[in-house]
Amino acid sequence: MSKAVKRKRSVSKETTDSDLQLISNSQSAPKMNPGYKTLLAKSPGGTQFLTSFELALAKAAERSQAESLFKVTPAEAIEEFRRLIALKVYMKDTDGILLSPSPIMDAIWHEVILDTKTYASMQTTLGCTLHHRPEVASVAEKDAVRSDWQRWKQYMPLAERDKDPYRSSSPEEAILEQPPAKKVKYDQSEIQAARKIRLVVVDYFGQRRAHEILAESCVVTEIWKLGNLGVTLDDFRAVCNGQQLQEGHYAEDHRITNGSVVHLVQKLR
Repeated sequence: MSKAVKRKRSVSKETTDSDLQLISNSQSAPKMNPGYKTLLAKSPGGTQFLTSFELALAKAAERSQAESLFKVTPAEAIEEFRRLIALKVYMKDTDGILLSPSPIMDAIWHEVILDTKTYASMQTTLGCTLHHRPEVASVAEKDAVRSDWQRWKQYMPLAERDKDPYRSSSPEEAILEQPPAKKVKYDQSEIQAARKIRLVVVDYFGQRRAHEILAESCVVTEIWKLGNLGVTLDDFRAVCNGQQLQEGHYAEDHRITNGSVVHLVQKLR
């Protein structure tokens, strides 16, 4: 009797009709990727093991409802699990911190470790203990993140519509609406007062007089408007802070502030 016939009879004795159906459903899985030999080069028998527990993986895929919940066939789910295991071994990701698995791998991994014998055989054959960290954070971790988020939101008015830090990161969905601008009314008299500069003008005769000008006005012109100076604009020059004030220049151009003293000096012909 050929080995193929013996193997077929052995399978028929050890499996049920339901098991055979699972195996037949998984036959559409792609052939073993030759890249697995490279990934598992340091694990003798690792590549062979990945194909040896087809039935266990098929059951895990069925229990995790891969087809109905995750929209993938059992064969696709099995192949993805194989790829995950091979990468974890190759990258020495024994603590489960280097790879971020998909949600379906969370479900299948859970089903696989329920079969403790298969899980133990996998670790023995691969020569390492593999741990898995779920893709979704724990409740405690989520609460901690949300607590930080709530504290941060009080300083960010634009984040008011973002209720959950775990929402979609899509740029289209993450756009926050600009809140309407609030119109603030200011006292115009206070604005005018803030724009004024109080200075002291000393004329030819040494008389001092206080005068107010606007910060954005021309100092020389404003002083000439005082009147009663006994001279015209062409007859005098104004000096402040050791420099002559130029026509058409503003107070800030000459560093004139409240309390500055401007001296009027007759122009020399």
